Formats: sequence, structure tokens, C-alpha cells
Amino acid sequence: MRCPLAKQKRWAAAALLLAAAAGCATYGGGIRPMLDQLARGDPSEALSELERSPREDDALYHLERGMLLRLVGRLRESSLAFDEADRISEDLYTKSVSQEAAALAVSDRLRSYRPPAYERLLARHYQIRNYLEEGDGEGALVEARRCEQLLNELQDEAGEGPFPWIPAVYLGAALAHESAGRADDALRLYRRLFADGGEAARQLPPWIPSRMHRLARRVGVAPEELPVPDPGGDVPPSVGDGRTAVIWLERGLIPERAEFRLRVPILESEARLDPVRLGPIATQRALGIHAGFGPDLAGLEISYWLEIALPRIDPRPLAMDPSWVVVQGERRDAAVVAELGRTAGEHLDSEMPSIVLRTLVRALIKYGATRGVEKKTGEIGGILANVLGAASERAETRMWLSLPGRIDVIAIDLGEGDDSLPVGWGGRPEGSRQVELKDLPGSGFSFGSCRDLIAAVADQRGAT
Repeated sequence: MRCPLAKQKRWAAAALLLAAAAGCATYGGGIRPMLDQLARGDPSEALSELERSPREDDALYHLERGMLLRLVGRLRESSLAFDEADRISEDLYTKSVSQEAAALAVSDRLRSYRPPAYERLLARHYQIRNYLEEGDGEGALVEARRCEQLLNELQDEAGEGPFPWIPAVYLGAALAHESAGRADDALRLYRRLFADGGEAARQLPPWIPSRMHRLARRVGVAPEELPVPDPGGDVPPSVGDGRTAVIWLERGLIPERAEFRLRVPILESEARLDPVRLGPIATQRALGIHAGFGPDLAGLEISYWLEIALPRIDPRPLAMDPSWVVVQGERRDAAVVAELGRTAGEHLDSEMPSIVLRTLVRALIKYGATRGVEKKTGEIGGILANVLGAASERAETRMWLSLPGRIDVIAIDLGEGDDSLPVGWGGRPEGSRQVELKDLPGSGFSFGSCRDLIAAVADQRGAT
């Protein structure tokens, strides 16, 4: 005869093992120290913190490392890291069957990280800029083509669903083509920027339509065929008409995902349904509660409550004033071309129905297992199984955290010999810095980037 205590010990051991497995799938010990160093404005030390816990088979590790390498000026290594992240992401689509089974049974954190569409596009964007800022126009062209191919693939996958429209991504690719003298390709990407962005694209700065019209004249496209009128005015020249400086100004850190718990009632009339049938019903109920309105439970008998863990992104707006560049003593404001907190939030909102469904089905399976264990092993065994379910159920909060909160850009006409310019953020001239410009040989273009971390992170963390 088997001893009930032995059974309980085996369940306790299983609980500890599976809880440990779920813990192993968390982001890693180097992330919080990395973010703390970034908040202090020290990307070099942030890179050291990250590399203390290397995860060579983790796409997210390579995305973080690619950004930090870029911030310390190791641009070629940065591009290689982004390439490795992309290779791992592609491989995951053919090697994830066993992981999906484990994730359904225990936690989404057991799945290898698959960068969402907006992160994959931004990795391509930074690769383009890496090459441009190295003065490698051919390398930038290769990445611009890869970026457009990825845009096509992701739009095909999305179909009629939501798609991350990030102006910075289109502009980076268009400017790579324009600086190489490929007017047709540049114009196509500028037009696509407006086609995909719709009415939102009309809020972009006037130098973008102006460049489109100048390129159209060069390739023989009639002005009325363009999606926007030529605003005219004092705007930067196109290729061959003078020297254009393109300066990207970035600020802060993208808001993090956090975990929150949600309790979902299961009615007495639903208690006998299997998880596959009950999952969609409970999902609609949970989405309603998540949106701020719950079901009317008056007069209904509740069989039990399911507690689930879900991710969310803090919706509060970041306190960010315009960034600017000083040219010949005149301040010129840059334009916002990516608000990545909003982009990440929109992505999470689009994924939430499937996240809730998967989480609830898993919770229902665990609940059924708990009741089965309790019947076979007694109350203590049921308690242990319930502890296992609670310990292993954690929300998927992983995301690319070294991204900036916002990306601005400005294209300006420069005289010969300007190799750096003062830049700043908001009304704080004391925070202004110099951005170094890198000429792209034979193009009439110069490129530069600047990232403000300390003041912006203070604004972000201090907002209420």
C-alpha cells in the first residue's frame, strides 16, 4: 500500500521543480542592473551588466546588446547583434512545438522570446542608421531593402489586422535610398509612409512632403500623383542640391510591462464545461473586467474564482518637450517620428484577447488538476498543487527595454565644414550637447544621432 505522505512529498517536489522551471524563464538577472545604469546615463556599464548574464540563444538578449553596443559607438558589432536576434526569431517559427506545449501547461515565460513586429522593424531601422553613421552607404542600402521586405511580410501576416506604423522606420529606409541617389526607391518609400499612415501621416513635418516633391520632379512624377501638396518654404535640399544633415534625437526609455492579477468568476452552470469550451466564455468575461466593466452577477451562483496574471504597460504620458538643433544661432525643432510607449501599448492591446484566452485555458487546466489531486491525495496534496499553479503562473512581461521612449528627427541644410551641432531637449539649454556628424561620401548627406537618458528618465520615473 502506498503511503499518502509519500504521494504528498512527490507533489511537493514536482511543485518546486516546475516553479523553478518557470523562474528560469524570467528575463534574467542582468536586466534590472542594466536599466539602472542606463538611467544614470552610463551605457558602457549597462553593457557590462548585461554581458554578465549572456543568453546566446535568446533573441531579446541580442536586441538589448545591439542597442547598448550602438550607444557606446560599436556600430558594426551592434548590427551583428541585431542580425543574430533576427536569425533566432526566424528559427523559432520552426522549433517551438515542445515549448508551446510547456507554455500551455505552466507559463508563457517558458516560451523563447519572439520579438513582436514593432521590435523587428526597429532593429532593422537601427541597422540602417548604424551603417549611415559609419559612412557605409552600400551597407545601409542592403538594410533598407531588408527593412522594406520585412514591412511587406509583416503586412501580409497582419492582413486586415493592426500593423505597427512607425514613421521612423519608413524614413530611415527612404533616406538611405535618397542619400545613395536612388530617387525612385526613396520616393516609393516616402509615398508608402503616407499610404500606410493615412491621416496620421499628414501631421508629419513639412520637409517630408517637400522632399517627396523634389524627388518627384527628378524622376518625372506629376505633383498631382503625390498624396500631399508641396508646402514649399525654406526646407532642406534633395540629393545634388547641397549638403543635408539628418539628425536623430532620442530620449528616455520605453515604459516597462508590469504584471497585475485579475479574478474571473466561473458560474455554477459552467463548472462542468471542459477548458476548451469554457475558455472563450471566460475570456470575454475577463476582457470586460479588464476594460473596466464586469458581468452582472446578481442572482447567479459562482462555483469558483480564477486568478490569472496578465501584463500591462503604464499608460501615463511621458513628460517630454520638443528636441531641437541649433543651426547658425537659430533653434530648429525636430519632429516626433516614433512614440514607442504608445506603439508597445497598442501591440499589447492587440495581443490581449489571445493572451487572456491562453492564460485562462491554462488556469482552468491547473484548476482541474488541483481538484483531481485533492480527490486522490487529500487536502494537503490539493494545497500543494494549488501552490504549484500560483507559483508557476506569471505574466509575460519581457520586452526590449533599452529602446528610447521617443524618437525625433530633423533634416537641415548645412554649409560646408559643419561637423557637429548643438542639440538639446525642451527649455533646458544647460542640457544641450554636441552631436557629431558623419559624412556619407559622395552623397551630399551627413548623419548623426544623440540619446538623452538622464533627464528624460528622471521625468519618466517622477511623473505621477
